[in-house]
This record gives sequence, C-alpha cells and structure tokens, in this order.
Amino acid sequence: VSNKVAMFWKKGPGTDTICLLCPRECHIKVGERGFCGVRENKGGKYITLVYGRPAVVRADPMEKGPFFHFLPGTRTIALGTAGCNLDCKYCQSWQFAQARPEQTDNKYLPPQSLVQQTKRLGIPSITFTFSEPIQCIEYVIDTGKIARKAGVKVLVHTAAYANPGPLREMCKWVDAVNVDLKGFTEKFYKQMTGGDLHTVLNAIKTIAKTGVWLELTNLVVPGYNDDPATFRRMC
Repeated sequence: VSNKVAMFWKKGPGTDTICLLCPRECHIKVGERGFCGVRENKGGKYITLVYGRPAVVRADPMEKGPFFHFLPGTRTIALGTAGCNLDCKYCQSWQFAQARPEQTDNKYLPPQSLVQQTKRLGIPSITFTFSEPIQCIEYVIDTGKIARKAGVKVLVHTAAYANPGPLREMCKWVDAVNVDLKGFTEKFYKQMTGGDLHTVLNAIKTIAKTGVWLELTNLVVPGYNDDPATFRRMC
C-alpha cells in the first residue's frame, strides 16, 4: 500500500482526523480507516493507501468506460483501485471495490509511469473506473497534471457521492467525467447503494458548472429502478 498524505481532511480533537472527501465525513481515530477502507489515520495524519496502486489495469474500448461521445472508437487505459464509499448490492467490481488494499493484487504504477506507458502504447487516454475514483483523488489529480503536459486525456467514471470542493478540484485536471446516476428515488439509493440521490444530483450540477465534458450513465437493475414513470422523470 502507499503512504502518501491525503487531500481533503482536517484535524479533529487530539490525534483524530475528519475526512472531507464525501458526505460521510468520517471521524477517524489513530489506526482506523474511513468507510471506504483506503484512507487511514496514521499518527494524526490522514493517509491514502491506494496512491499509484491500482488493483486492475487493462486496455479497454472507450465505450466500455462507458463513454460514448468522447474519443469514440479508441482504446483507453482503464484502471481502478481498491475501495469505494458506497455499498451497492449489485456491485460489478466487488472483488476489489468492496475490498481493502491488503486484500487485492495491486500494481505499482505511479502517475509518471502510468502516463509514460500510455504514451508508449500509443493510447490517447487514461480512464479511472471499475471502483470509485474519488477514493484515489490524489492519484487522479496528479495523473491529470502530468497527462495534460504529455497530451494524454484523463477520464473519470464515478458515482459522484462526493463533496463539492473535491469534485471541483478534480475537474480542473481531468478532461471528461461520466457519472453513474444509479436511480432516481431516495429509496433506491438508500436501500441499494447506501448513499443518497440528493448528493449525487448536486454533484452532477457541480461538475456541469466546471465545464468539463460530462456524460451520465443509468444502469438498470430489473425490479428495482426500472419503473417507466421514474425513467421519464429522470430524463
């Protein structure tokens, strides 16, 4: 695991830390971690354990991202780390998204190497996907800074269960964002994801206002979020 001091936190009472990344705002004592399982209080400092440590890396079609209107027909280097701040009952990447970094087979791929290898392969973009990129926001931002100078695009596929400040900072350094709008009722979000719709809708507005390329994805779970009237309301 990595040992890099995280962004978006503040000191709490004594040696406690308070995470400011998502609405959970986990209050964490020394030796403990937040809900996502990849950010830890070490001696009063908040550390990210997944910086430069993806659990999966592969070259995928852009449309699998799923981005349909950004560099269509190209391949992208798709990667994801352990950890997520939601708990979706139908998670497709549960083996690492709902795992701690000690439980996954992580690669060592810091931002500089990631961008260099992407360039060497002649692939025009990097997509943070599979799990929740917000949990490795430092990795995303640093990759974005290096990639911009190298002419490589950086994309993020996120559930957008995040606070506005971190989202705005991330959007400065990425070229496109795809938000999983998982459903359109608070009941679905609460029962199936452990999050809430209100936060995600506000996050979509925040991202849109930054001017970054934005796409939305709605994954249909039959019997749970496939009501036609709800679809119409969402559209």
